Amino acid sequence: MASPNETPRLKNVGIEDLQFDYPPVIVTGDEEDAGYQELMVSLEKEPAPWKPLCEAIRRDDEDIFREESLHLKGPPTLAAKKEAILVGRLDLLKLLLERDDSIEDDTVATACDRKYRDSVRMLLDFGWPIDKPVYFTASLLCTAVDDVEITQWLIETGADVNLRLYFMSRRFR
Repeated sequence: MASPNETPRLKNVGIEDLQFDYPPVIVTGDEEDAGYQELMVSLEKEPAPWKPLCEAIRRDDEDIFREESLHLKGPPTLAAKKEAILVGRLDLLKLLLERDDSIEDDTVATACDRKYRDSVRMLLDFGWPIDKPVYFTASLLCTAVDDVEITQWLIETGADVNLRLYFMSRRFR
């Protein structure tokens, strides 16, 4: 244990090493607020609708995947799409996108960070604009700047090399 005058040493942990059963839910308030206890109990009891689908992807169980994926649309599909990218199942990602083509920044960033070019290509094919800012700050090209091969591929695919960072273009106009 570090003494009060020491700076604790922290280990760098990659996002790929973190696993969450549920997306973070932030609840403000305390036990005195009306409905707080009921909300906390319901959050503990209510299963995440995407959990069985993500587990099927992790276990490589295509029968359960097909059954569970029929029930989801919209935001609940996003965790499963990310899971398919993380385990390298392009075929399952495609099936999910064909049923529901919603894509979020985190899905795209995961594929780009992992340098899964086929996943990035599929997300682009299903509607993610190549120059759309990821997390409201940078395009895919900016997120891939440390990888020459991916950067070159994105430019060949149509990424705008003259696009400024979103926050820079808004802040200093």
